[in-house]
Amino acid sequence: MQPEEYGKIHFFLGISGLIQVISMIGSFNSIVVLSSKEKKSHTSLFLLSLVPSIILSIIAYIIFSRRDVGLLAISYVIFESVNEVVLGNKFYQKYTKIILIQKVSIVVIGIRIYQSNYFILIIKMAPLKFGIIGCSRIAKRSVIPAILKSEFAELGIIGSRDTKKAKEFANEFDCQKFGNYDDVISNNEIDAVYISTPIGKHEEWVNKAASAGKHVYCEKSSTDSFTSAKEMVECSKNNNVRIMEGFMFRFHPQHQKVKELINNKKIGNVDLFNGSFGFPSFPDGDIRYNKELGGGFLNDTGCYPIYASRMIFGEEPVSVFCHSYNDSKMDVDIKGTSILTYKNNKTANVTYANGSYYQAKYEVWGSQGIISLDRAYSVPPDFITKINLQYSMENNWDSRKNEIIKIPATDHFVKMIDAFCMEITGKEKSSFNFEKELLNQAKVMEAHRLSNLIHKEKYLDDID
Repeated sequence: MQPEEYGKIHFFLGISGLIQVISMIGSFNSIVVLSSKEKKSHTSLFLLSLVPSIILSIIAYIIFSRRDVGLLAISYVIFESVNEVVLGNKFYQKYTKIILIQKVSIVVIGIRIYQSNYFILIIKMAPLKFGIIGCSRIAKRSVIPAILKSEFAELGIIGSRDTKKAKEFANEFDCQKFGNYDDVISNNEIDAVYISTPIGKHEEWVNKAASAGKHVYCEKSSTDSFTSAKEMVECSKNNNVRIMEGFMFRFHPQHQKVKELINNKKIGNVDLFNGSFGFPSFPDGDIRYNKELGGGFLNDTGCYPIYASRMIFGEEPVSVFCHSYNDSKMDVDIKGTSILTYKNNKTANVTYANGSYYQAKYEVWGSQGIISLDRAYSVPPDFITKINLQYSMENNWDSRKNEIIKIPATDHFVKMIDAFCMEITGKEKSSFNFEKELLNQAKVMEAHRLSNLIHKEKYLDDID
């Protein structure tokens, strides 16, 4: 069942419940007030009450196009009809018109509540049930635990190419269902899927999931081409589902604090971003070294500081100049550097690497200071991050000040899962548009690939 349906179902059932309460109150009153001379067959009254109930059920079935929803509605309205007959026989005989007007009024009020933001305060939405496609390290270490921690999400099924591995994951996380990728896609109980396959397989499984009516949380990088990204977003829109690329670090509060410091002019005018992300080599045979599976470290590592520069500047770059270094044996890029040029002479310098000393940092350089983060991207949930702030209001060495701002430990994966679920269920609107953000990032990544290919600056306006 799709999350959007829950709100509609709760609306219909909520209205039914209100009608039932009012009917019961009226019924008890009628037992005392009305004369015993007014009699009518329980059977005929039941049938009379059942007609609008059946009509309501048919309407519910048409709206939701699902048999189970129609049956659910029917069961509730029949229950209501029985209450009307058993408890309110006399009352309904004498005040049929009044009750009809009363019910119509309740429906109108209910619709207004449903259309308002207050509806989400009245009805607690069911959690979004997730299916896992791909038993990756990040799925095991971070994403599945985050789904289990989130009050808005629920783990439904785990899928892998190897069902034995899926079973191992399912046992570890106490998940009752497991299977292959198709088992996840075909499961009607699943609302959303987390796709953690190799990057080169993302498009295939995103489109299959979207076509099956599942919302998609896709691991980054979302794809290895801008064309592929556009096709994934188009498929999602055509099937009325949402897709989000999983840059979890943007949800960590340290970045909101950095933006706050920048907006408050703590370091003056900002026009330079330096970001780097790299780590030691992976074992031979790792999917990151497989070109056919979308391997390479621009897709795997470089995407982080690239995304961070867009996030900090709050806009898209005008052009990109990128140079990467390929491993001749594996034919994938293993390190690289790029310059992203933004409007008003702002620039971002990005470096990424495999087989290097671990670092995951960025710094923002302003006219009156520097803000730097030493653990900007991959942050453990129990890790207290620090923002290093250096500034001077008098523009001389002696007036320099250094501050360290500690940010409490935060699980940014949980925050991302929460934001994804709340956006989809309508509980709370996201601070950014999932699909637009995915496409913008994919376009900047494409500019990097093209720039490296032609060995010169690539303008984003030239990419369709």
